[in-house]
Amino acid sequence: MPSAKEEVGRSKALLGWGENDARYSQWKRGLKAWAQTKPVTRKRQAVSALWGQFKTMALGETGLPVSGKRRLEKGAATIKKEAEKELDKILQDVLKKSRGTERSHALSQVTSLATDTPDVQYDPDADL
Repeated sequence: MPSAKEEVGRSKALLGWGENDARYSQWKRGLKAWAQTKPVTRKRQAVSALWGQFKTMALGETGLPVSGKRRLEKGAATIKKEAEKELDKILQDVLKKSRGTERSHALSQVTSLATDTPDVQYDPDADL
């Protein structure tokens, strides 16, 4: 069974991105920025209208290869269905990585605050 990384790689290839494609990075940044302004963190939690907006935004974002866009918009029914499934995988991966980035940033801030705070010792016998 392929790993999540391999599945996303397959999805990217099906939609027209090459390995280490700069267009993909640009496209992904645009999606993350949009998702951060909306309450989209997971497909399961998003209302279908909001998920639909996210997909529409993804189709219009700079960096999506013409071949992938063509498959998603004008492909035969089976091709279009497969492309939409692959797009969903990529969008979910983008949100997952965005959540991971936010979590790492929050942990970094907490660590930074903890190291900047003086070491305070509790002494129950001290007068207050």
